[in-house]
Amino acid sequence: MTSSRSAAFFGLLMILAAPVTAQVEPNPAKGKILFMQCAACHATTADAPEKVGPSLFGIYGAKVATRPDFTYSKSMAEEAFRWDDAHLAKFLQKPSGLVPGTKMVFGGIADPARRADIIAYLKSLK
Repeated sequence: MTSSRSAAFFGLLMILAAPVTAQVEPNPAKGKILFMQCAACHATTADAPEKVGPSLFGIYGAKVATRPDFTYSKSMAEEAFRWDDAHLAKFLQKPSGLVPGTKMVFGGIADPARRADIIAYLKSLK
């Protein structure tokens, strides 16, 4: 292989090996599948009884700790924010990172794309 061909070949390999950095739109259908790990503790319908955790139906935009049939931890009940993209992302990453003392025992979701997909799904629960 000639020097210029080798350089072109290795350049092509570098491009193909580079990480993909394109922003992918959050997908609520993927989020619904990813949410299965949450379904043991959280319902997603308006009329579902509370489980270990509160129902997440209509959670997006709602004030934190306002489900009337659920008993929240003291630390969660003392919060005043609304569930938006930023708060949900931080909570899904590490619940105790957003609300120290929360009774939600969950290690979190490290992958931001997966968190975004779950948030897109939660936004669809109206």
